[in-house]
Amino acid sequence: MNCQYKTLFFNIFAGIVQTFIKSWNQLLYPRVIELTGSLRALECAKMPQTLLVYGGTGTTDFELIRDDKTTLTHSLQTGFLKINEMIMDASDLSIRTDCMALQYLNIFLSRPNRMKNILEAKRIVFGSGDIEPLCRFLKGADSADDSIIEIPAAKMLSLYESLRLTSISHICLNYRLSTQQGENLYAMVTLITAILRISKAEELVCVQVNLANATLETILHPDAKKTREADLQKGAIISAYDLAERYLCDVSHSRYVSDAALLIFKALKKIFGFSKLQCLLLHIACILHESGHYVNSDNASESAYYLIRRAHIYGLTSYETLLAASIVINPKSLMEISMHALRGDTFRQGGIFSREGILSHEGVLSFDDSLFAAKMYALSRIADALDFSHMQKAKISDIYLENDDLIISLHITEDYTLEQWVFNQRTTQFREIFGITPKLRVDNIYSS
Repeated sequence: MNCQYKTLFFNIFAGIVQTFIKSWNQLLYPRVIELTGSLRALECAKMPQTLLVYGGTGTTDFELIRDDKTTLTHSLQTGFLKINEMIMDASDLSIRTDCMALQYLNIFLSRPNRMKNILEAKRIVFGSGDIEPLCRFLKGADSADDSIIEIPAAKMLSLYESLRLTSISHICLNYRLSTQQGENLYAMVTLITAILRISKAEELVCVQVNLANATLETILHPDAKKTREADLQKGAIISAYDLAERYLCDVSHSRYVSDAALLIFKALKKIFGFSKLQCLLLHIACILHESGHYVNSDNASESAYYLIRRAHIYGLTSYETLLAASIVINPKSLMEISMHALRGDTFRQGGIFSREGILSHEGVLSFDDSLFAAKMYALSRIADALDFSHMQKAKISDIYLENDDLIISLHITEDYTLEQWVFNQRTTQFREIFGITPKLRVDNIYSS
């Protein structure tokens, strides 16, 4: 009897061990390899002077890391599909396939706003949703399980030279890839080569980007969501300041106005139930509120609306970017633009939207968001009035509610007559929207 039990337990134990080994080989081991690669990639991404590049089907996104912080972001509206299209067209025209695609990429990557990113990079971390073809090309056909590859830039350029005259069919045969994977491989290598030729980077790191893993981590890890939200906010603000510099805004004035607006927002937050996202959108709008002068000083607010709306701001969706843009424009002008969109008319600013986009109400805010944009417009105008001369004459001591008044306490260091006059001109709109009257309370009057 004991012998039977021993045999039974032995068989159960052997079955468990066999199941574990099978699970390890099929599920756990690849995940451990992937996790190890992700951690190594994260370490590389945190190193200073690192350019993160994400290659997608329709776009290529860039982020420059300086001192463990994202400082510059750009999106190139060219992805694998566009590169493959050029390669196929070049083949039909009997042109050497790499020349046209590389020249096209060099034109866009060499533009000043992107060149600044690329030239500063000492290391490039390239990621994509399907990095397997690139792994097979760089390490051989049997290395598909590798989730990260580190390779010197010089070696990558030499590998490209060996690939550029190879046909797609031979690439697929040599590296056991499907036709789609072969085309993507050629596009990835061409894109990486174009970046390496312009930059002074000495190392390339290729990593598998798994969106499912990031989503699961955000759901399961208690602090992952908060950390991600904080990173997105920092990245969005840095991206906005990058745009402000590009559009020749007075950054000191933008910072003063955004700080003042956030203090007013904080004083009104409990009463009106504003969210963190709304706070971020106000912050971005205040940073870029004078960007329209770059295009047309006679109609600066409307020009700023179109510039922000078409901008790529890190971490924001297209609708959130639209909402941020709507804060810098007068609500009446915004309503006029929305009515044009709803009627299917083209826009005055060169017809930005196609008729298909207009008929689907693209670019039109919801009723609640329109009210929010109007509130933030009035709020930002009050904040702007406090530094209308761009000289930061007053230091804000405190902003608080007192009955039906919003008290803005200031310490004045210079003549403040102009700012007080502009402030008084703008209080009516604020009172009509919020039902609260903003008032200045000067702690220390400047004496001439």
